[in-house]
Amino acid sequence: MISFVYCFHSKRTENLKQCLGMLFKKEHCIREVILVCNDKTDEKFEGCTLYNMDLRNYEKNKMINFGVSKASSEIIALLDSDRVLPKGYFGDVESRMSPGLFFSCENMIQLVRPHSDEEIESGELEGNMEERCKGWEPRRKNLFSGNTVFTKQDFFNVGGMDENFVGYGFADNDMTYNVMSKGMNAIWMDGLEIHLHHEKETMEGNKMVGFDKYRKTSQKNFNRFIGKWRLEEYAKKIY
Repeated sequence: MISFVYCFHSKRTENLKQCLGMLFKKEHCIREVILVCNDKTDEKFEGCTLYNMDLRNYEKNKMINFGVSKASSEIIALLDSDRVLPKGYFGDVESRMSPGLFFSCENMIQLVRPHSDEEIESGELEGNMEERCKGWEPRRKNLFSGNTVFTKQDFFNVGGMDENFVGYGFADNDMTYNVMSKGMNAIWMDGLEIHLHHEKETMEGNKMVGFDKYRKTSQKNFNRFIGKWRLEEYAKKIY
């Protein structure tokens, strides 16, 4: 059985509700669902355990470490609050799980408008296809971009998420590089991951801000990522 950990902001509650509704319909391998709210909400989520972090900024790594630490299952499905996977996807992953493996879905579609459950189930989707990068390269979806399944022991054996990454950007690249550098193996599943539509914004100083505001934070996190792993020569090639 799997512990599902979702990290979200209260402004993304409708996305999360749609994800949870479809998860409970599609999967039979659910031990528990842990919800970690970046800010705080009084919303009720039946069948879930909610934790309000009440943070001033977007701190995904802190939320993830907290959520995984609360999980009672050895198998963890770590999800953003805007992801829908095919029916039986997680049961299939569970049957293949063994130590040292980290699972994600190879192909993803980012929806360009809100879709009903019926549209999603029928496959009538309007969006842009995204293929995950199988490495850690910046500005591409990777192993830790919204949907990853692993064992709790492996997660903490590699040190968990680096909480020095605060704000939007490069936390996923950092964890992907970390996992791969420690000899873990990525398994890329078939099927289509659906990335629900939402505004492109994040939280800084208790306010929701758009890309024009948080791009400086993203650049700061890029610099941290490059410096941490001594990738200066790589950075020169892409700029």
